[in-house]
Amino acid sequence: MLAPKTKKDRTQQMYEDIRAKYRELSDIKSHGVQKYSHDYIVITIANKFYKSPKTIENIIFNRV
Repeated sequence: MLAPKTKKDRTQQMYEDIRAKYRELSDIKSHGVQKYSHDYIVITIANKFYKSPKTIENIIFNRV
């Protein structure tokens, strides 16, 4: 039987999901140029995960 995930495990999973979403959106190209700006991506992810844009930037750049 699997042990229940701790809060730390769930937080780490959320951080991984946020970083993966950032990579996914930043890899979208149109005519060889990144389609979405950094600010747009951060705001979009912040809305999806109910976090502030500053928190999302801290997670993306491993400051937490």
